[in-house]
Amino acid sequence: MLRELLETILNEIPNANDQEVADEISEIFRQKLPEVLEELANGKDSDRYDAEGNAGTPGIKAKDKLGYLPLVYFDDTYFKTTDKFNSVPYYIMFTLREDRKGIYLSLNHSQEYMKHILEEKEEWDSWFSGNLEGSLYEETKNIRSKITETPEGFSEFMNLGSTYAKSGRVYEAATILAKYYTIEDLPSEADLISDFNNLLKIYKELLATDPEITRIWKISPGDYQKRQVIWPIFREKGYIGIGYFICEDLRKKNYKSFKTYEELHETLKQCANRPTVGSAARMIWNFTNEVEIGDIVIANDGNKGILGIGIVKSDYIGPNASFKLKLDPDNEFFHFREVEWLITDPIEMDNDHFFAQQTITPIDEQRWNQVKETYINSSVNYREVFQHMEAGKIIDITSPIDIIKELFNEFKEDYLDTEDGQIHLHLHDEVKVSVQDYFNQIKENKNIIYDTENPIINYLLPIKGKFVSPAGVNDIKAYGYSKDQLPSLTEAVFDLINNLIHTDDESREKELIHEFKSSEFSKGFQSGMLTPVLYYLNSDYIYINRKNVDTFNFLTEILKEDQKINGYLEDYVDSKSKIKALMSELSKDIPEISNFNVFDVFCHWMCEKNLGFYAIDRDKYEKWYRKTFGGLQPEVDIRYLDLQPFDLSGIDLSLDPRINEQVCGTLNAGKHLMFTGAPGTGKTHFAREICDIAAKGKFIDDYILTTATSDWTTFDTIGGYMPDEDGKLCFEEGKFLQAIRENCWLIIDEINRADIDKAFGQLFTVLSKQGVELPYKIDGMPVKIEITDKNKSYYEQKTATYYVGKNWRILATMNVYDKDYLFEMSYAFMRRFTFIYIDLPETEEFKKLIKYWSKSLNDGQLSKIETLLKINKERQIGPAIFKDIVEYVEERHRIGSDKHVIEDAVLSFIMPQFEGLEKAQVQSIGKILKETFEDTNELEKRMFEITTVQLDD
Repeated sequence: MLRELLETILNEIPNANDQEVADEISEIFRQKLPEVLEELANGKDSDRYDAEGNAGTPGIKAKDKLGYLPLVYFDDTYFKTTDKFNSVPYYIMFTLREDRKGIYLSLNHSQEYMKHILEEKEEWDSWFSGNLEGSLYEETKNIRSKITETPEGFSEFMNLGSTYAKSGRVYEAATILAKYYTIEDLPSEADLISDFNNLLKIYKELLATDPEITRIWKISPGDYQKRQVIWPIFREKGYIGIGYFICEDLRKKNYKSFKTYEELHETLKQCANRPTVGSAARMIWNFTNEVEIGDIVIANDGNKGILGIGIVKSDYIGPNASFKLKLDPDNEFFHFREVEWLITDPIEMDNDHFFAQQTITPIDEQRWNQVKETYINSSVNYREVFQHMEAGKIIDITSPIDIIKELFNEFKEDYLDTEDGQIHLHLHDEVKVSVQDYFNQIKENKNIIYDTENPIINYLLPIKGKFVSPAGVNDIKAYGYSKDQLPSLTEAVFDLINNLIHTDDESREKELIHEFKSSEFSKGFQSGMLTPVLYYLNSDYIYINRKNVDTFNFLTEILKEDQKINGYLEDYVDSKSKIKALMSELSKDIPEISNFNVFDVFCHWMCEKNLGFYAIDRDKYEKWYRKTFGGLQPEVDIRYLDLQPFDLSGIDLSLDPRINEQVCGTLNAGKHLMFTGAPGTGKTHFAREICDIAAKGKFIDDYILTTATSDWTTFDTIGGYMPDEDGKLCFEEGKFLQAIRENCWLIIDEINRADIDKAFGQLFTVLSKQGVELPYKIDGMPVKIEITDKNKSYYEQKTATYYVGKNWRILATMNVYDKDYLFEMSYAFMRRFTFIYIDLPETEEFKKLIKYWSKSLNDGQLSKIETLLKINKERQIGPAIFKDIVEYVEERHRIGSDKHVIEDAVLSFIMPQFEGLEKAQVQSIGKILKETFEDTNELEKRMFEITTVQLDD
């Protein structure tokens, strides 16, 4: 088609004095040739490139009915919307020589663009000032030097033979590369297209090598009322979005389904039943197709207000995927893009009509400069933020040590230099005297350890008395030690402390600690319990508690150092070395940190909710950073998983203290948990409480609880295709992927009810910490699960990838008596979990719980319920079931219905647990029931229905 058009021009041009021939050639230049070039450049899915033509400049000395120099010029319309002159510096052109003997294909510098440059340099007077040709000639030489390879047949000059048209000499001066065609040597269609594509490739490269101005868009987050609701959500979660334009029927339409602007424009007109739709189609097209990753977006507030400025981080997110984001509580916005909001401080421009009314418009450089100037005038710190945005890449705008220095300065002013801070600081001296006194009492009188009524170990350790960092328990016996064990425990602890403070050999220190942790007296002893004593007896032994751990890990993240410490006693020697090294490093710029007492108070301030709290609360830290340094948010993982047994001590279950240690060790080591045990032992409650603690500690955002069934497949866990409102199949995620996306731990209750191999599929690979590609696609991209080193799990829309962070866990429960529902678990699955058995409390502890739950039960009712505990010898029944019984009986009592109430409770809550019992077990339970109740006829009947065993008389 291209050759046919050029051939027609060159063959017919000698007859251009004929008006019909001139009109035919004119139509080729004005319409047909531009259409062919656009199709060649854009393909079928874009309208990025635009071509326009004309029939030349009219003149009385023209050779024929055409004007001087008919031409077609081709450019990049997207570049034009963001260039500082709203123009394009280069064109690809087809230009007919003035003598009509041939036609040029050329790449030219724009005379209009050069005019803007000269105006900016104040070197422009008029089109006839004489400086344009020379400036173009010099600039084209500079541009030509950027081209690494000249296509075959192209030269650096164009001779249009212009006698009468001054514009011809300007075009010649602006020629970067050109190729001349005559009718005699006109190439084939393929060669002509190859020539055009070669120039187009160079054209794109030149635009890319020019000083790039990142494109800037103004996008309004809804009208005034909508902004009040949606902008805080966009700001917090990092998005921008739009509702619908003119036609509500398209509200939930995926705008990517429109392959061309014309198709969208026509659909919008038909839907709205209007002959015109204004700029609505263009705004939809811009948001969907023209906005690109790396572009700058300004969220405006009316005609002059700015809410925030950020960088676009994702491609278009349509209705099929947006439901997962849960951004709009009003369910009105379905079209989004992810944005990194670097400035969220609102500001107003001086001009009352600074922004156009349209929802989406490009911003030219002049207005962008005014925005920058307004912010920088309010704070010079914004200068570096704007540099970051325009650079289009992450840069360190503030040194890590400057961040820590600012934190420490605020700490001094806010706390250390106040009366409360000084009291806290000098408390170390008071505690030191106290600890030394109790240590010396034991040293001088070993018999003191046999006083178990008020054991001295509670005062030596940070349990009772005044301490800077108390252990969180009221008595050492809370860790399961009996009175009889206290003397031996105290002696073991004293010996460990005494041996440690008299050595400075790290190998010996580790050996002593390991021996102690391997003994029967290790329960409850981690760094936070023992190291305060060491520190007050020998200052080389700095103490490590939870706040020191969190602050150290936070500061090393800021410093971008791959260092972590924890609160485990066996890791203490290495951890104290790391803290000392950090203190030494920081003290070069912050001398006060060389004093451990000051450092400890700083750690307290960094982790205390009513003080700094920056080491714990990421949102608070980021707000502080924006306020202090102008807005750029550093990448810092505030917490890593370091659960300690005392974190779980407040859970209202009577469990062996070792279980808390097993739980913490498992989760901190990155493994998943499987709680097993009899029904009612509190497995699910325990899992939920653990997840709550993890969420409050900022390890995760929340948790998701789901119950497995025998019908489970990978659709329930991973996901699968489901039809959307238009009947199109779209991927819908399962619970597993939902938990990853929402940065939640996943609790799977009754996991053994599911066929694991059928339900988990590719998740086996993920649980072994390897990535996997799933057999599904989102917007044409394969869905993947990848492992990340970040302490956060998340979903990346632009790559359809779910990232499993280092903090992500599954907590599952399994009833050991669900034999009718049990599926066998393969070893491959089980080895990815740590199995922890939740046993029943001791009988006396069980009775205490029953009395604790009871508010109005009489002695007779309590006695009967306690007698039922004997059933546990034959079939274990957990505390939760007995709690249900107590609550049921009390409610029956409240409504005045006490007759046979305990028997009814047994029928409702205990009998269902008897399935699968052996005959001897049933007979034993029958004897317990008969000694508990006078009339057991109904109980025996129900027992037979469940077990098919007839009770002996």
